Amino acid sequence: MTIDQTVQSFYEITKRGAEQFKTYINSSKTRLVWFVGISGFALLNGEKLWSKISSTDVEGLNFLWLSLPWLLSILLALISHYVMDQVIIKFNKYTDNKLSMIDLHGNKITRGNFDVEEFELLLYDEHPDLKDLKESTDTYLNWANRFEISSFAFLVFGFIWSVLYPIFIL
Repeated sequence: MTIDQTVQSFYEITKRGAEQFKTYINSSKTRLVWFVGISGFALLNGEKLWSKISSTDVEGLNFLWLSLPWLLSILLALISHYVMDQVIIKFNKYTDNKLSMIDLHGNKITRGNFDVEEFELLLYDEHPDLKDLKESTDTYLNWANRFEISSFAFLVFGFIWSVLYPIFIL
Protein backbone atom coordinates (compact mmCIF):
# COMPACT_ATOMS: atom_id res chain seq x y z
CA MET A 1 0.00 0.00 0.00
CA THR A 2 1.40 3.39 -0.98
CA ILE A 3 1.47 6.42 1.29
CA ASP A 4 -1.26 8.04 -0.82
CA GLN A 5 -3.49 4.98 -0.38
CA THR A 6 -2.76 4.92 3.35
CA VAL A 7 -3.79 8.56 3.74
CA GLN A 8 -6.94 8.01 1.66
CA SER A 9 -7.82 4.89 3.67
CA PHE A 10 -7.29 6.77 6.94
CA TYR A 11 -9.57 9.55 5.67
CA GLU A 12 -12.35 7.08 4.81
CA ILE A 13 -12.02 5.20 8.11
CA THR A 14 -12.16 8.44 10.08
CA LYS A 15 -15.21 9.57 8.14
CA ARG A 16 -17.01 6.23 8.73
CA GLY A 17 -16.07 6.29 12.41
CA ALA A 18 -17.58 9.76 12.74
CA GLU A 19 -20.83 8.56 11.17
CA GLN A 20 -20.96 5.57 13.53
CA PHE A 21 -20.31 7.82 16.53
CA LYS A 22 -23.18 10.11 15.52
CA THR A 23 -25.45 7.06 15.20
CA TYR A 24 -24.43 6.01 18.72
CA ILE A 25 -25.22 9.47 20.12
CA ASN A 26 -28.60 9.55 18.37
CA SER A 27 -29.44 6.12 19.82
CA SER A 28 -28.54 7.36 23.29
CA LYS A 29 -30.67 10.45 22.85
CA THR A 30 -33.60 8.28 21.75
CA ARG A 31 -33.22 6.16 24.90
CA LEU A 32 -33.25 9.32 27.00
CA VAL A 33 -36.52 10.43 25.42
CA TRP A 34 -37.97 7.05 26.39
CA PHE A 35 -36.68 7.44 29.95
CA VAL A 36 -38.44 10.80 30.23
CA GLY A 37 -41.64 9.37 28.72
CA ILE A 38 -41.74 6.34 31.00
CA SER A 39 -40.92 8.38 34.09
CA GLY A 40 -43.50 11.01 33.18
CA PHE A 41 -46.14 8.33 32.68
CA ALA A 42 -45.27 6.85 36.08
CA LEU A 43 -45.60 10.27 37.71
CA LEU A 44 -48.96 10.96 36.10
CA ASN A 45 -50.45 7.53 36.84
CA GLY A 46 -48.49 6.34 39.86
CA GLU A 47 -50.76 7.70 42.57
CA LYS A 48 -53.56 5.27 41.69
CA LEU A 49 -51.20 2.29 41.71
CA TRP A 50 -49.52 3.37 44.94
CA SER A 51 -52.88 3.87 46.64
CA LYS A 52 -54.05 0.40 45.54
CA ILE A 53 -50.86 -1.29 46.74
CA SER A 54 -50.90 0.46 50.12
CA SER A 55 -54.70 0.41 50.58
CA THR A 56 -54.53 4.04 51.64
CA ASP A 57 -54.40 7.43 49.94
CA VAL A 58 -50.88 8.46 49.01
CA GLU A 59 -50.48 12.15 49.74
CA GLY A 60 -47.98 14.74 50.84
CA LEU A 61 -44.57 13.49 51.85
CA ASN A 62 -45.31 9.89 50.82
CA PHE A 63 -46.22 11.07 47.34
CA LEU A 64 -42.98 13.05 47.20
CA TRP A 65 -40.89 10.02 48.27
CA LEU A 66 -42.59 7.82 45.70
CA SER A 67 -42.15 10.43 42.96
CA LEU A 68 -38.52 11.22 43.70
CA PRO A 69 -36.82 8.46 41.64
CA TRP A 70 -38.99 9.30 38.65
CA LEU A 71 -38.25 13.02 38.94
CA LEU A 72 -34.52 12.35 39.25
CA SER A 73 -34.62 10.06 36.21
CA ILE A 74 -36.25 12.84 34.18
CA LEU A 75 -33.81 15.48 35.42
CA LEU A 76 -30.75 13.35 34.69
CA ALA A 77 -32.08 12.39 31.25
CA LEU A 78 -32.60 16.05 30.36
CA ILE A 79 -29.09 16.94 31.55
CA SER A 80 -27.62 14.02 29.61
CA HIS A 81 -29.52 15.05 26.46
CA TYR A 82 -28.11 18.58 26.73
CA VAL A 83 -24.56 17.35 27.35
CA MET A 84 -24.84 15.01 24.34
CA ASP A 85 -25.76 18.00 22.20
CA GLN A 86 -22.53 19.63 23.38
CA VAL A 87 -20.64 16.41 22.58
CA ILE A 88 -21.95 16.52 19.00
CA ILE A 89 -20.87 20.15 18.62
CA LYS A 90 -17.37 19.40 19.91
CA PHE A 91 -17.11 16.14 17.98
CA ASN A 92 -18.11 17.81 14.70
CA LYS A 93 -15.43 20.45 15.20
CA TYR A 94 -12.86 17.76 16.05
CA THR A 95 -13.83 15.57 13.07
CA ASP A 96 -13.91 18.47 10.62
CA ASN A 97 -10.44 19.56 11.72
CA LYS A 98 -9.09 16.03 11.57
CA LEU A 99 -10.52 15.32 8.11
CA SER A 100 -9.16 18.64 6.84
CA MET A 101 -5.72 17.83 8.21
CA ILE A 102 -5.79 14.36 6.65
CA ASP A 103 -6.78 15.90 3.33
CA LEU A 104 -3.95 18.41 3.68
CA HIS A 105 -1.49 15.54 4.17
CA GLY A 106 -2.82 13.96 0.99
CA ASN A 107 -2.00 17.19 -0.84
CA LYS A 108 1.48 17.22 0.69
CA ILE A 109 2.16 13.85 -0.93
CA THR A 110 1.58 15.27 -4.42
CA ARG A 111 3.83 18.25 -3.62
CA GLY A 112 6.54 15.97 -2.24
CA ASN A 113 6.73 17.40 1.28
CA PHE A 114 4.87 14.71 3.24
CA ASP A 115 5.92 14.56 6.90
CA VAL A 116 5.55 11.04 8.32
CA GLU A 117 6.06 12.15 11.93
CA GLU A 118 3.34 14.79 11.68
CA PHE A 119 1.02 12.25 10.07
CA GLU A 120 1.65 9.83 12.96
CA LEU A 121 0.67 12.57 15.42
CA LEU A 122 -2.55 12.96 13.48
CA LEU A 123 -3.06 9.21 13.33
CA TYR A 124 -2.86 8.83 17.12
CA ASP A 125 -4.72 12.08 17.97
CA GLU A 126 -1.55 13.58 19.41
CA HIS A 127 -1.41 16.51 17.02
CA PRO A 128 -1.46 19.75 19.04
CA ASP A 129 -4.39 21.14 17.03
CA LEU A 130 -6.51 18.04 17.74
CA LYS A 131 -5.44 16.87 21.18
CA ASP A 132 -7.41 19.46 23.17
CA LEU A 133 -10.52 19.00 21.02
CA LYS A 134 -10.35 15.22 21.46
CA GLU A 135 -9.88 15.48 25.24
CA SER A 136 -12.74 17.97 25.55
CA THR A 137 -15.03 15.75 23.49
CA ASP A 138 -14.10 12.69 25.55
CA THR A 139 -14.70 14.55 28.83
CA TYR A 140 -18.16 15.68 27.76
CA LEU A 141 -18.97 12.21 26.45
CA ASN A 142 -17.97 10.61 29.76
CA TRP A 143 -20.25 13.00 31.65
CA ALA A 144 -23.12 12.39 29.22
CA ASN A 145 -22.74 8.63 29.70
CA ARG A 146 -22.69 9.01 33.49
CA PHE A 147 -25.89 11.04 33.42
CA GLU A 148 -27.54 8.54 31.06
CA ILE A 149 -26.60 5.56 33.25
CA SER A 150 -27.77 7.42 36.36
CA SER A 151 -31.06 8.25 34.68
CA PHE A 152 -31.57 4.58 33.80
CA ALA A 153 -30.62 3.53 37.35
CA PHE A 154 -33.26 5.87 38.82
CA LEU A 155 -35.78 4.59 36.27
CA VAL A 156 -35.20 0.99 37.40
CA PHE A 157 -35.13 2.06 41.04
CA GLY A 158 -38.43 3.90 40.47
CA PHE A 159 -40.12 0.65 39.43
CA ILE A 160 -38.80 -1.22 42.46
CA TRP A 161 -39.48 1.67 44.85
CA SER A 162 -43.03 2.10 43.55
CA VAL A 163 -43.88 -1.44 44.64
CA LEU A 164 -41.81 -1.86 47.79
CA TYR A 165 -42.39 1.50 49.46
CA PRO A 166 -46.21 1.22 49.51
CA ILE A 167 -46.04 -2.40 50.73
CA PHE A 168 -43.52 -2.02 53.53
CA ILE A 169 -43.57 1.63 54.56
CA LEU A 170 -47.18 2.78 54.18
